[in-house]
Amino acid sequence: MIKSQKVLQSSNRTNNGTMRTSVTFKRVGPDTSFDGRGGELIEKFKTLADVYSPSNKDLTILGSQNVKNGATIKIRDPLTSYQPKNDDKVIIDDPR
Repeated sequence: MIKSQKVLQSSNRTNNGTMRTSVTFKRVGPDTSFDGRGGELIEKFKTLADVYSPSNKDLTILGSQNVKNGATIKIRDPLTSYQPKNDDKVIIDDPR
């Protein structure tokens, strides 16, 4: 393997230094309202993540869902403490 290829491979990896952005996973709680429009968001899991622009493959998938903005996040495996679901909301705590 060429030395420049080794440098490119190692820079693509996620480590503690690249996980700098705080993200919060929230889930809709039980509905107690009269009109039945959903409950409040309950915080389920908070961690640091590596947030970056989505790939072209992700953008084509998002394009069919009418999504205007997207981001890709990487987090550490929470094991049994939290298992994300499709209807969970992710709040990225970053002013940008």
